[in-house]
This record gives sequence, structure tokens and C-alpha cells, in this order.
Amino acid sequence: MQARGSLWILATWFVLTSFSVTAADLAVLTTHDGRTLRGPLIREDARSVVLEISGFPYEIKREEIESLITNIALEYRLRRNNLDNEDLNGRLALANFLFQNQTLDLALRELIDLRLRFPYENKVEVLLVAVEQKLEQEQAAPVIRPGSASAGIRKRSTGSPDSDQNRRPAFLSAQQINLIRLWELPGDLMEAKPSIGVPRSTVDKLFDRYGSEELVPKGRKEQQRFRAAPGYEQLDLIFQLQARDLYGEVQVRTDPAPLREFRMINRLYVGPFFRRHFGTGKVGGLLLYYRKLDAVEEAYTNFFLLDRFELEGALMIDRARPIRSLLLQWGLPRESAVHPAPDIEGWRPFFSGLEDPTLIQYKNWIESLYQPKPDYGIVFEWPRPEADQLRTQNGSSSPIPEL
Repeated sequence: MQARGSLWILATWFVLTSFSVTAADLAVLTTHDGRTLRGPLIREDARSVVLEISGFPYEIKREEIESLITNIALEYRLRRNNLDNEDLNGRLALANFLFQNQTLDLALRELIDLRLRFPYENKVEVLLVAVEQKLEQEQAAPVIRPGSASAGIRKRSTGSPDSDQNRRPAFLSAQQINLIRLWELPGDLMEAKPSIGVPRSTVDKLFDRYGSEELVPKGRKEQQRFRAAPGYEQLDLIFQLQARDLYGEVQVRTDPAPLREFRMINRLYVGPFFRRHFGTGKVGGLLLYYRKLDAVEEAYTNFFLLDRFELEGALMIDRARPIRSLLLQWGLPRESAVHPAPDIEGWRPFFSGLEDPTLIQYKNWIESLYQPKPDYGIVFEWPRPEADQLRTQNGSSSPIPEL
């Protein structure tokens, strides 16, 4: 055991002392549809950005880009120079920034050193596990040129009927995910201008069913102008009319800000910490996913399940009293919690206390959700075998398969 520990320390010393920054010219680009592209910046102008992806130039038009960071390593060095080695929260925030921008080697460098300095800090371990899993995914993934015929095509499984593919749990459908996005849009659509698609047939139904309403455009000229208006303007009228029969036909093309933030929370907190302790059947009725950290359907399904869960009158996500949310309370030291975490073997608090910056960030996220809690109109039930296993006997629960 001692030899193994010495080897680990030696390996850590090698990483920290001989690490060379290879990301000096790396750019990280995020598109409006949620894709993240990472590679050397070849060219940037008013019309487009060109990155080198898997050895090939890949052009992205400006109108498709949500954000672009052109020099992660430089920004890392500037931030790191202003942080003390013992600044746990500052360095964790920096490691999270690197993780979010797919600069995993630099994130790993920070977290390995933090684990040496703070060996019992749960947040360091959780983020380190997330980085390591992401690195494993990248190493296992085949190198495919973006836009090639092979991109997005998965090899068909030839496994047995009990293969992982056939045992894949059910997620929310694309239509159900779209409904959640619709409800969580910002209140002022005309200011936020989200990317919305309203089919022509839906506008036809609007005129046909709600034509007598004062807000609905009258006359051919006004109706033509409305048809040519941006989708968010058309949706604003649908919302004003409370035309719920049309909601399911509207297409929300990007994540609203609260859902975009939850996808990050799902990667860093819900999956590696909360699900591990509470979401595998140890708490009756709570079963969460943690297979594909970046999968839209997994994140939205976890959000929906958390949002509808309550225990003895306490809500998992309490929009009216965010700090009372079980999602946050069960991450606090028990002496600081109104609803202390259940007695689960191996549990340690995720947050240091009520003043923890991460706790405050997550509380602010809950405050940003639509209020009051909406009825999404979604019916979603667990697959029968797993649902049966959630029933508890005398306070203990049956084994739950890994999801």
C-alpha cells in the first residue's frame, strides 16, 4: 500500500512540475443549439469563425455562435496568478471554468493539486470525478471529422437482448423537453428574443380559433406582417392569449437560461453527488440518471423528476423558498439544515455552510425558474421494472440498477 501511495505522489509531482500548457491557441465555441466545439483558432472575421477540429478546418457562421473564448490558456494563467494556492473556492471556480470550456487537462492540473491540499473536501472530489469521466469519454470516442458522412452515426449494437442498449432507461421525449423549455422562457420575450419557431399551420390555427380576440391582428395586411414577424413575437401573442392548445406546436430551439444552468448543475452536483447518495433508490421514489453528463434528454429528465418530487411536504425544488429545497438542504451540514440529509452511509456535506458560494449560486438558480411552479402537461412514468423496485419495506429499499 505504501509503495502504491508513493507512486501516486510521484505521478502527481510529475503532472504538476512537468506540465506544459498546450492550449495556448485553443478556442472554445458554443453554438445556439447547445454544441461545444474546441480546437485551434484558424480564422475569425465578421462572417464566420474557423476552428481546426480533428485536423480539419471547420467553419461556423456568426449567427450560429452563442459564445467564443479564443485563448483559454491565457485566461487561465491570468486568473491563476491572482489566486493564492490555498484559495479553495477561487481555484474550484477556476477549475469549473476550465471544465465548462472543455479544457480538461488544465482542470485536471488544478484539481489534483487541490486534492493534495484539501484531501477531505467533497467538492474537489466531485469535480475531479466529473473531469476524469469526461476525459475517459473523449479517449473512448472515435475521431470523426465534423460534417462528414460518419458524424453522428452510431455503430449498431450486435449484443444480446440484455445488452446496455436494450436496457436503456426511458427519458423525456423531444416534445416533452420542448414543453419544459417553453414554460421556462423569460417573462419578457420581446427583450430576450429567444430563438423560436412557430409553424405556419400554428399561426393559421391562431387566426382561426382566436380571431375574435382584440389582440389578434385583423385584415390581410396586418396578418401578413404578423406571419413575417420573429418567432418570439408570435409566441408572445400566444402567451398573452393563453392559447395552451398551441403550446405543443411551438419549437424552442435553445435552452432558456435556467435550463442551461441546470445542465451544468446536473454535471457537477446532481449526477456525481446527489444521485450517488440519494437518487439510486436509497430514498424511496427518487431515481435519477447519471450516464451521459452532456446529454440533453438526461439533464431534462433529472430536472423534471427533481421538480415533481416531494417528501413529507418538503419540495425537492421549492421555487417559493429556494433555500428550503431538499436539493440544497441535503447537501448542507446537518446542523445547518432545516431538512437534514437522510442517514445514508458514506454521505458527507457538499456545501460548507449557508454562506458557501456554490450554495448561493444554486439558490439563485432556483429563484430564476418560472413562478409559480407550472404544470408542464407532461405524463412520465418510470419503466415498470424500476418502478417496482422503488417500493421500500420497513425503511429499506430494494437494489436499484445503475442508470
